[in-house]
Amino acid sequence: MRIPMMGAAVLTLAMTGCVSAPLSELSESSRTGSAVSQALAGEYSRFATVEVIEMVDLKDGDYFARKGLQAARGDEPVPENVARWHLTEAEAARLQAARNRLTAALANRHDDVAPKAAAAAQVGYDCWIEQQEEDFQPRDIANCRGRFLASVTELERHEEYPHSIFFDLGKVQLKIGAKERIERLAKKAIRLDVPRITVLGHADRAGGEQYNIALSLRRADVVERALVGAGVAPERIGVAAAGESRVRVATDDGVKEPINRRVELLFQPVVGW
Repeated sequence: MRIPMMGAAVLTLAMTGCVSAPLSELSESSRTGSAVSQALAGEYSRFATVEVIEMVDLKDGDYFARKGLQAARGDEPVPENVARWHLTEAEAARLQAARNRLTAALANRHDDVAPKAAAAAQVGYDCWIEQQEEDFQPRDIANCRGRFLASVTELERHEEYPHSIFFDLGKVQLKIGAKERIERLAKKAIRLDVPRITVLGHADRAGGEQYNIALSLRRADVVERALVGAGVAPERIGVAAAGESRVRVATDDGVKEPINRRVELLFQPVVGW
């Protein structure tokens, strides 16, 4: 599927007489909110323009223009739910796996990282599912799927570290601000419907090996309880402890290192372990 430039798209819209109130409103709207919401507004505008002008599909064009308006106003609309679309069982399974991969990548993304890749991956996915339901333009299906795969792969390259919650020496209590951060991450996971969160506890090398295993597990348990308290279903959370075996900053044995005293939250596309 070709994506026209914004100026040419708006001109063509006027010349052809195709009328889409949501798309016209989106074309004239100012963009607010985060970098990713603004990028989503642009991506949905281009996608909706193709649907209205090239595909003469006002229904889907209006629908995706409204998602663009939502983004232009500062929100971050979520990727399409597979159950909303009429698909074969095999297509639905394939697209659900793709959505799980996408939502995990979006949840793992730190707020200021790769907004353009995040938006391109999401709208590429939405384009794929819309074209797959119609299922009469194999080239457009392949183009949308290809854009999704390229963009989500680019997004995943930016996952240097999962989200981390840090602890004081020998402590398992959440530090000031940690509970609020966990609640924000839980809200994101729930909104995106991420299949699984792995909570992995760590310790520095200031204590003995067995002590650090137990300490890191207790830290992970604290974070798990905070996630459940914020509304995450317990069955979606997996808890593990690494002790001092996976330090982020290499140190000699017995050395105190704040960066190593952490719990990592990793959003994953798989349901089980």
